[in-house]
Amino acid sequence: MAVVHGIVEAHGGTISVDSSVGQGTTVSIALPRCSADEAFSASAESSDPPGLFVEGRGETILVAEDNPEVRTMIEAQLRSAGFGVLSTCDGKQVLDVVQKQAAEIQAVLLDIDLPEKDGLTCLKEINDQYPQLPVIMMSGLSSADPKKLATAFLRKPFSRKRLLSAIRDVLSTASAHKANGVLIVDDNEAVRVSTRDMFDNEDFDVFAANNGSEAASELRQHRDLIGTVLLDWNIPHTDPLATLHELRRISPGVRILVVSGDLTLQASEIEAKGFSRLLRKPFSGAELIEAVA
Repeated sequence: MAVVHGIVEAHGGTISVDSSVGQGTTVSIALPRCSADEAFSASAESSDPPGLFVEGRGETILVAEDNPEVRTMIEAQLRSAGFGVLSTCDGKQVLDVVQKQAAEIQAVLLDIDLPEKDGLTCLKEINDQYPQLPVIMMSGLSSADPKKLATAFLRKPFSRKRLLSAIRDVLSTASAHKANGVLIVDDNEAVRVSTRDMFDNEDFDVFAANNGSEAASELRQHRDLIGTVLLDWNIPHTDPLATLHELRRISPGVRILVVSGDLTLQASEIEAKGFSRLLRKPFSGAELIEAVA
């Protein structure tokens, strides 16, 4: 009822409830009239021509919405536009999903009124731990307007056109501010130098470290610049899993790629441990750029 009240009020209408014991309840909604021209204009504005805004490139969007019908509709609209989708139905799960898949999630669609933990609390947690992750808040409540905290705000009900436009805008903004630094972690100086050379004439800031401890120090110093770590799998006295956890503790959203020439090491095994992907040695400059882009 609160959502209905918000929608009616947002359209300049009123809602009243008349209830009598033993007789039932009547809910009356009054909306202002509009001319035929205004109705046609509103219809044209909300319609979605076939193929318009179908511009996703597999980016993963997390949808946090407790209403199953609304959640299913949003998921379908995003998938039809070329986006990958993760979803959750309560606030308690939101941060857990983000923490586990921070490297893959490009944006979050977050309903304000979630069970277990409300959306504004989830928003604050995401902003504190993942400040670069765009969050679009959703609500049908007329009083809700968290624009100062969220990247964007969608008032329910919204059209497919408005949804995809909001996604496009926040992803474009995030891309403009994306950390493009690469940290090369390898105990072999010749490998560090040759890998750095492959980034010549490319738009990347390149940093280097000899082991896991140095990598953590570099990431602390340049957290806002480094978006990707290239971690050699066989560095003496460096546990790759311990290094993964320490680097993610420092910068939760950083992508960590394992670099290795070990043919027994499988990509599925690496990804299951929480790494972003496996880059097998030897690799070409083109393969390297494709992996970190």
